[in-house]
Amino acid sequence: MNVRYKIYNPAGNITALVLGDEYNLKQKKLINKMIMDKEPKVEQVGFVSQNYKRLTMAGGEFCGNASRCATLYYTENQQSIELEINDYKIKAGVNEKKKVWCEIPIMQYKIIKIYKNIYKVVLKGITILVVEKIASYKNLKQNARELIKKYNLDDDAVGIMFVERIKNYIKIYPIVWVKAIDTFFFENSCGSGTVAVSMLESWITKKTNKYSIKQPSGEFLETEITIKNNIIVKAILKGNITTDNKIREIII
Repeated sequence: MNVRYKIYNPAGNITALVLGDEYNLKQKKLINKMIMDKEPKVEQVGFVSQNYKRLTMAGGEFCGNASRCATLYYTENQQSIELEINDYKIKAGVNEKKKVWCEIPIMQYKIIKIYKNIYKVVLKGITILVVEKIASYKNLKQNARELIKKYNLDDDAVGIMFVERIKNYIKIYPIVWVKAIDTFFFENSCGSGTVAVSMLESWITKKTNKYSIKQPSGEFLETEITIKNNIIVKAILKGNITTDNKIREIII
């Protein structure tokens, strides 16, 4: 069976999108492994339907950057769409500056302070720890594993966002574990983590705001967090995406 896919670069978080989502879970796991073995820079694999505007991740998780990549796959400049992910839909599109954006599903979100410098942000399909005082941690991947175990984190995906505050901006160091396919990456960019950090900032200040968060790749992702009556009602992620549009193949 020939499996076709494209590769996208959303601020360094290299994403492969398989053209078609008619695979069972076992096949998706195999395709995920084969693409990652063939393409060492790929950090995640998603599947885009050829019949609907629908994205399914290999591990069933939600991914902000992959959602933006799927948006670019389905649409063109200055257009907006409804993108189906798992059992819900989000608004997404490409703006006049060619930045690709998507709403982040924040229904029933939770933000909990679990230690003096650690907050848990629970979103649909992913749980994220935002960890301040990065200087206290010496081996971030090992520290991330320890934090996941210590706080018994168990979701489709778990992200540990180590935060560094540098004068006028925030930089994150994202480490993401996807349970179903057991991948554990120090990512070059993390959309969901960027949104979680931004949501926490607005949650603490109780203010609607826009943020620009620096990624390990050196690029920035932008967010817009809207608050009404002290509740976050909307979160938007946007940024540049590049692709060569080349269709690649593997055989399973």
